[in-house]
Amino acid sequence: MTINGLPREERLKSLKAIEALFSGTNRSATDFPLKVIWRNTSEPTSRLLVSVSKRQHRRAVARNRIKRQIREAYRLHKDSVTTPCDIAFLWLSKDFFPTTVITRKVTSLLNKISCADS
Repeated sequence: MTINGLPREERLKSLKAIEALFSGTNRSATDFPLKVIWRNTSEPTSRLLVSVSKRQHRRAVARNRIKRQIREAYRLHKDSVTTPCDIAFLWLSKDFFPTTVITRKVTSLLNKISCADS
């Protein structure tokens, strides 16, 4: 049986790890409407954090929809990241985008992470 969700060990939840990711000189790339920040780690797997601003999307339903689209795109294409790292996707737009567009943007950002690590 395959699990279609994002497993617990692949979620970035530790406050220390999140602070380390957002402070210091970590790498980032932008492909509107997404920005990705990543940091190489010694963990066995990559861990993911998705953030959508409450200021731009007041309703939780809207924020959750965007986060769900990003997580699904990441889950389908996470094999393109070769080295384990902590990854944060930040949503920059006030608008909604179709899932195909988000998937294409996530894929291009994951490819940038892979190219930067090699």
